[in-house]
Amino acid sequence: MRRGYFEREPDREGPPVYRLRWLPESELDERERRYAQFVRYLIAVGRLSEATEQINQ
Repeated sequence: MRRGYFEREPDREGPPVYRLRWLPESELDERERRYAQFVRYLIAVGRLSEATEQINQ
């Protein structure tokens, strides 16, 4: 997930204006990369769905 922050523009006429500044994305470490590959594999073989389903309890 990308992260960012809002930064107020320097003094301007009228209401304040804020801009979203994105932080640089960090590289995934080896463990995170393997986990992502495994999740993609489960989706590809139909064992995990990208859609959410509500389970009746």
